[in-house]
Amino acid sequence: MRTIGNETRSNFINITITLGILNLTIILIALLFNFFSVSIVLGLFLGDIVSFFNFLALTISAYKAVQKPDLLARRYMRKSYVIRYFVFGLVFILVIKYKIICSWAFFIPMLGPKLYFVLIYNIINRKGGR
Repeated sequence: MRTIGNETRSNFINITITLGILNLTIILIALLFNFFSVSIVLGLFLGDIVSFFNFLALTISAYKAVQKPDLLARRYMRKSYVIRYFVFGLVFILVIKYKIICSWAFFIPMLGPKLYFVLIYNIINRKGGR
């Protein structure tokens, strides 16, 4: 984490907050509609972990790629992309195979960083002051 900047650190904190709010909302809805289970909580927790480490790996890869020449940077990013999604795919297959963890609850936290950057970050940091 030493190589990443202060803005990226604040983005990690904000993504963690976004994931926490998203998880609490899902748990409250599950409690409200009476379909709460430990399987859902395990799925949300594992999804948070995988989502966080996926975003961390993306950030570190991007910082390393910027320091490389153009062609090597493209290869490095392509390779890191394939590795990250291969690991995600393996974890997702294990989640689907073993019914202990709710698969849709595992997948929802994957949307957390995307929700943060598309909805919150872009609205707050609009160009032109609007």
